[in-house]
Amino acid sequence: MKKKTLVVLMAVALLSVASAGIGKAYAYFTTNDPASGSQQIFLGDQTTITEEYDRENWIKKVTITNKSDSSQAVYVRAKAFAGSDYTLSVSGWGNPDTEGYYYYLGQDAPVAVAPGKATETPLSVQISGQEKMDPKSFNVVIVYETTPAVQNGIGEDGSIQYEEPDWDRGLTAEGGENS
Repeated sequence: MKKKTLVVLMAVALLSVASAGIGKAYAYFTTNDPASGSQQIFLGDQTTITEEYDRENWIKKVTITNKSDSSQAVYVRAKAFAGSDYTLSVSGWGNPDTEGYYYYLGQDAPVAVAPGKATETPLSVQISGQEKMDPKSFNVVIVYETTPAVQNGIGEDGSIQYEEPDWDRGLTAEGGENS
Protein backbone atom coordinates (compact mmCIF):
# COMPACT_ATOMS: atom_id res chain seq x y z
CA MET A 1 0.00 0.00 0.00
CA LYS A 2 2.85 2.35 0.84
CA LYS A 3 4.46 1.60 -2.53
CA LYS A 4 1.22 2.35 -4.35
CA THR A 5 0.79 5.65 -2.49
CA LEU A 6 4.43 6.59 -3.17
CA VAL A 7 4.01 5.86 -6.88
CA VAL A 8 0.81 7.91 -7.05
CA LEU A 9 2.47 10.85 -5.21
CA MET A 10 5.47 10.71 -7.55
CA ALA A 11 3.16 10.67 -10.59
CA VAL A 12 1.22 13.69 -9.24
CA ALA A 13 4.49 15.55 -8.54
CA LEU A 14 5.79 14.78 -12.02
CA LEU A 15 2.54 15.91 -13.63
CA SER A 16 2.61 19.14 -11.57
CA VAL A 17 6.14 19.96 -12.67
CA ALA A 18 5.42 19.08 -16.31
CA SER A 19 2.24 21.17 -16.47
CA ALA A 20 3.69 24.23 -14.67
CA GLY A 21 5.06 25.79 -17.87
CA ILE A 22 2.40 24.61 -20.27
CA GLY A 23 0.39 27.84 -19.97
CA LYS A 24 3.27 29.95 -21.28
CA ALA A 25 4.11 27.47 -24.02
CA TYR A 26 0.47 27.22 -25.06
CA ALA A 27 0.20 31.01 -25.15
CA TYR A 28 3.35 31.21 -27.31
CA PHE A 29 1.86 28.87 -29.90
CA THR A 30 -1.62 30.45 -29.97
CA THR A 31 -0.88 34.19 -29.76
CA ASN A 32 -0.11 36.37 -32.78
CA ASP A 33 0.00 40.05 -33.56
CA PRO A 34 -0.65 41.21 -37.14
CA ALA A 35 1.53 43.96 -38.63
CA SER A 36 1.27 46.03 -41.78
CA GLY A 37 3.23 48.65 -43.68
CA SER A 38 6.87 48.67 -44.63
CA GLN A 39 10.07 50.54 -43.97
CA GLN A 40 13.14 50.38 -46.15
CA ILE A 41 16.35 49.83 -44.20
CA PHE A 42 19.95 49.95 -45.31
CA LEU A 43 22.53 47.67 -43.81
CA GLY A 44 25.90 49.25 -44.41
CA ASP A 45 26.78 50.78 -47.73
CA GLN A 46 24.53 52.54 -50.23
CA THR A 47 26.01 52.73 -53.71
CA THR A 48 24.86 53.57 -57.22
CA ILE A 49 26.28 52.75 -60.62
CA THR A 50 26.44 55.28 -63.45
CA GLU A 51 26.96 53.98 -66.97
CA GLU A 52 27.77 56.21 -69.95
CA TYR A 53 27.70 54.68 -73.40
CA ASP A 54 29.61 56.05 -76.40
CA ARG A 55 27.82 54.46 -79.39
CA GLU A 56 30.28 55.86 -81.90
CA ASN A 57 33.29 54.13 -80.30
CA TRP A 58 31.38 51.25 -78.65
CA ILE A 59 32.68 52.05 -75.16
CA LYS A 60 30.75 51.80 -71.91
CA LYS A 61 32.18 53.75 -68.96
CA VAL A 62 31.14 52.78 -65.45
CA THR A 63 31.46 54.84 -62.28
CA ILE A 64 30.40 53.63 -58.81
CA THR A 65 29.29 56.24 -56.25
CA ASN A 66 29.11 55.66 -52.50
CA LYS A 67 26.13 57.80 -51.44
CA SER A 68 26.77 60.58 -48.95
CA ASP A 69 24.31 59.08 -46.44
CA SER A 70 26.16 55.75 -46.51
CA SER A 71 27.54 54.71 -43.15
CA GLN A 72 30.99 53.60 -44.33
CA ALA A 73 33.63 53.57 -47.03
CA VAL A 74 33.59 50.58 -49.38
CA TYR A 75 35.85 48.67 -51.74
CA VAL A 76 34.43 48.07 -55.23
CA ARG A 77 34.86 45.38 -57.87
CA ALA A 78 33.01 44.84 -61.16
CA LYS A 79 32.65 42.34 -63.99
CA ALA A 80 31.28 42.80 -67.53
CA PHE A 81 29.28 40.30 -69.62
CA ALA A 82 28.06 40.26 -73.23
CA GLY A 83 26.93 37.73 -75.81
CA SER A 84 29.48 35.18 -77.05
CA ASP A 85 29.72 36.87 -80.49
CA TYR A 86 31.30 39.93 -78.88
CA THR A 87 34.58 40.57 -77.15
CA LEU A 88 34.92 42.95 -74.22
CA SER A 89 38.21 44.68 -73.44
CA VAL A 90 38.16 46.17 -69.96
CA SER A 91 40.55 48.89 -68.77
CA GLY A 92 40.94 51.49 -66.06
CA TRP A 93 40.95 49.30 -62.94
CA GLY A 94 43.91 46.95 -63.40
CA ASN A 95 43.86 43.28 -64.35
CA PRO A 96 41.04 40.83 -63.61
CA ASP A 97 41.24 38.18 -60.91
CA THR A 98 40.59 34.48 -61.59
CA GLU A 99 36.80 35.07 -61.41
CA GLY A 100 36.93 37.94 -63.93
CA TYR A 101 36.44 40.80 -61.43
CA TYR A 102 38.23 44.12 -61.89
CA TYR A 103 39.04 45.96 -58.66
CA TYR A 104 39.04 49.72 -58.19
CA LEU A 105 42.73 50.40 -57.58
CA GLY A 106 45.11 53.25 -56.88
CA GLN A 107 48.82 52.60 -57.44
CA ASP A 108 48.20 48.82 -57.63
CA ALA A 109 46.42 48.65 -54.25
CA PRO A 110 42.67 48.59 -53.55
CA VAL A 111 41.25 52.03 -52.79
CA ALA A 112 38.23 52.56 -50.54
CA VAL A 113 35.48 54.84 -51.83
CA ALA A 114 34.45 57.17 -49.01
CA PRO A 115 30.81 58.22 -48.40
CA GLY A 116 29.82 60.93 -50.88
CA LYS A 117 32.66 60.01 -53.27
CA ALA A 118 32.84 58.10 -56.56
CA THR A 119 35.46 56.03 -58.32
CA GLU A 120 37.69 58.71 -59.85
CA THR A 121 38.72 56.51 -62.77
CA PRO A 122 35.84 54.90 -64.66
CA LEU A 123 35.89 51.25 -65.63
CA SER A 124 35.98 51.34 -69.45
CA VAL A 125 34.52 48.46 -71.45
CA GLN A 126 35.42 48.42 -75.17
CA ILE A 127 33.03 46.29 -77.23
CA SER A 128 34.39 44.47 -80.31
CA GLY A 129 32.43 42.58 -82.95
CA GLN A 130 30.07 45.49 -83.52
CA GLU A 131 29.75 44.71 -87.26
CA LYS A 132 27.38 41.88 -86.20
CA MET A 133 25.67 43.97 -83.58
CA ASP A 134 22.14 45.32 -83.57
CA PRO A 135 22.55 48.54 -81.54
CA LYS A 136 18.90 48.43 -80.46
CA SER A 137 19.10 45.01 -78.82
CA PHE A 138 22.73 44.66 -77.77
CA ASN A 139 23.40 44.66 -74.04
CA VAL A 140 26.57 44.72 -71.93
CA VAL A 141 25.78 43.76 -68.35
CA ILE A 142 27.91 45.18 -65.55
CA VAL A 143 27.75 43.36 -62.21
CA TYR A 144 29.42 45.01 -59.26
CA GLU A 145 29.98 44.24 -55.60
CA THR A 146 31.02 46.27 -52.61
CA THR A 147 32.47 45.24 -49.29
CA PRO A 148 32.93 47.41 -46.18
CA ALA A 149 36.29 49.13 -45.75
CA VAL A 150 37.29 48.50 -42.13
CA GLN A 151 39.32 51.34 -40.59
CA ASN A 152 42.77 50.43 -39.35
CA GLY A 153 44.18 53.69 -37.98
CA ILE A 154 45.38 57.04 -39.28
CA GLY A 155 48.31 57.49 -41.68
CA GLU A 156 51.20 59.94 -41.22
CA ASP A 157 49.47 62.39 -43.56
CA GLY A 158 46.27 62.24 -41.47
CA SER A 159 44.36 60.03 -43.92
CA ILE A 160 42.25 57.11 -42.73
CA GLN A 161 43.94 53.74 -43.24
CA TYR A 162 41.89 50.65 -44.06
CA GLU A 163 42.42 46.91 -43.73
CA GLU A 164 42.70 44.84 -46.91
CA PRO A 165 39.29 44.08 -48.47
CA ASP A 166 37.47 40.98 -47.23
CA TRP A 167 35.17 39.92 -50.09
CA ASP A 168 33.58 37.23 -47.95
CA ARG A 169 32.07 40.09 -45.92
CA GLY A 170 30.45 41.74 -48.99
CA LEU A 171 27.06 43.34 -48.55
CA THR A 172 25.88 43.69 -52.13
CA ALA A 173 26.07 41.75 -55.32
CA GLU A 174 23.88 43.32 -57.90
CA GLY A 175 24.01 44.78 -61.34
CA GLY A 176 22.58 48.26 -61.65
CA GLU A 177 21.72 50.07 -58.46
CA ASN A 178 22.27 48.74 -54.96
CA SER A 179 19.62 49.32 -52.37
